Amino acid sequence: MPRRLYRTLLGGLLCALLTAHATASERAPFTLADESIAVGEAQSWYVEVSDGVPAIPVTVFHGTREGPVVTLSAGTHGDEFPTISALQHLHAELDASDIAGTLVLVLGANIASL
Repeated sequence: MPRRLYRTLLGGLLCALLTAHATASERAPFTLADESIAVGEAQSWYVEVSDGVPAIPVTVFHGTREGPVVTLSAGTHGDEFPTISALQHLHAELDASDIAGTLVLVLGANIASL
């Protein structure tokens, strides 16, 4: 993906996550794969899929304001290293208390292919 297109898409996503209107006191924790993430928090863990399949690394940023739930995944195919790197950089730059909505990052959707 060209860098300009990547930045445009990322900018649009961040605008959507930063501009919703509810307060933290109105939001419930976000639950995914038996893990509960508090409002304004981020949590990373490995999700077990099934026996014999490597666990999938997941990070959830649950913002302080109401907004969309957005999932970004990388590593579906064995040669998709740029997408994994992009999500790692995004992970390092985000603060859950600054966003609206919930962002789910799947950093390696198909670990076996890597």
